[in-house]
Amino acid sequence: MTFFLPGGIEEFNFWNAVQIIETLGMKRLSLDGSKAVQTISRILSLFSPLKDEIGIREASQILHLPPANIHRLFHSMDEAGLLEKTKERRYRIGERMFEIGALYSHNFPLRKIVRPHAEELARKFKTTVNFAIPSRRNPHLAITIDRIPNWQSHFSVQRLALNVPLHCTGVGKAIFAFYDPKKQEKLLKSIQLTPFTKRTITSPKILLAQLRKIRREGIAYDRGELYENIFCLGAPLLQNGEVVGSLSLTDTVDRINEKNYRKFAQALKEKAEFISRQL
Repeated sequence: MTFFLPGGIEEFNFWNAVQIIETLGMKRLSLDGSKAVQTISRILSLFSPLKDEIGIREASQILHLPPANIHRLFHSMDEAGLLEKTKERRYRIGERMFEIGALYSHNFPLRKIVRPHAEELARKFKTTVNFAIPSRRNPHLAITIDRIPNWQSHFSVQRLALNVPLHCTGVGKAIFAFYDPKKQEKLLKSIQLTPFTKRTITSPKILLAQLRKIRREGIAYDRGELYENIFCLGAPLLQNGEVVGSLSLTDTVDRINEKNYRKFAQALKEKAEFISRQL
């Protein structure tokens, strides 16, 4: 995979940061730089798959900052390529963010090990294969680092989120089940078991029982728990006994379902165990 980065990674450098910080009215980088970084982070957090654009006034209300400050900051972020201004004078994530963000998954060390095996599974079963890791910033989520889509599948499979809940996805539950018992118990007390479909598990007691079963069997299932028409199987990737990620096979229920999932599950489990021995 090749990324074309105009100007190189140094294009957004120290002096870009200084410009943005000064736009916020912060004259001394050493004292106030962290505040600027936090503000920029809050701005970028306004965007999501469900929120692709935002206006200055709306951002001002959410962040509790004067519109003039937001306008100056958005303008500087636009010049740096972090945001883009639309014809409607709203803002969205800029192409520079895409370039930098793509580097994270492309350069992630485990991806280079997992990728050939994921491609093999995709060719064999003609399903979408996902490789996910635990989120460091949000312990309730798993982050999809790599995905090999099956373009023959329904378009809904291609639009699956990259950040997914642990409690109702194949990759998520495969990670959750293999956490250290103390970490798992702590997370169960704090996690919000949001019901995305009628099949989503919302009882901590039932979820814990399922996690224990997943740990025994080495395979996790998502039977339409995040998306109604999606069936997903997940298996953990272990490094020295510690879960570092998970691999999944995902497709619509007419391709993977209660009648045929076992043949997929066994192959996925064996492949995940093989990869784990390489880590």
